[in-house]
Amino acid sequence: SIGHIGHITDVSMGAMVSTTTDAFGNVTVSTTQQQNLNRNLLDRYGIVKFNDTVSSSRTDSIDGSVTITAPYTTHYEYDESSIGHIGHITDVSMGAMVSTTTDAFGNVTVSTTQQQNLNRNLLDRYGIVKFNDTVSSSRTDSIDGSVTITAPYTTHYEYDESSIGHIGHITDVSMGAMVSTTTDAFGNVTVSTTQQQNLNRNLLDRYGIVKFNDTVSSSRTDSIDGSVTITAPYT
Repeated sequence: SIGHIGHITDVSMGAMVSTTTDAFGNVTVSTTQQQNLNRNLLDRYGIVKFNDTVSSSRTDSIDGSVTITAPYTTHYEYDESSIGHIGHITDVSMGAMVSTTTDAFGNVTVSTTQQQNLNRNLLDRYGIVKFNDTVSSSRTDSIDGSVTITAPYTTHYEYDESSIGHIGHITDVSMGAMVSTTTDAFGNVTVSTTQQQNLNRNLLDRYGIVKFNDTVSSSRTDSIDGSVTITAPYT
């Protein structure tokens, strides 16, 4: 095409496979695949952007456990009309991350994590993608016949949205209570509640590490023999 010779007409990318070995010898193999080339941005402006990123991973830990995260999709939308902002990300959504961990004994835990509530200010003003909330839940099937279900709970993040050099850094974290119900092979039921409290401000502010100083735990067990055991909250 006269006037367009040499212009990019199509783009495809092979899978990106990254292997990470930590200081303890745990090995994670992560796979990322760009999909669904944005034809409008390419054909009109020569900008190469993909609408979807599909990610998955496998971690082999030194304790013998294996964690497999099934493929999940992050979907991006872009500005396709505003001069000076064409190609900028305008919206992001993420599919649920479902990870299955099998430990050395054969116990299996399926964990689900969902990112929610995109921080619009960080995205619109600075092009930074951060979600305010992470909703987590899990189910563990143990070899002794017990099943533990952890109900969905939310971790809420706040970010620096104004300090140059720190924009997008986490400034505060709060976690909802984790409520887990375990039913053993005999039918005894234990409901355990765990609450993280007292965020360590020094670790967060100086190093960006999220740690809580206190964990408050309590439980109630209803046994098939009619007995009830209540463990008062302890820290």
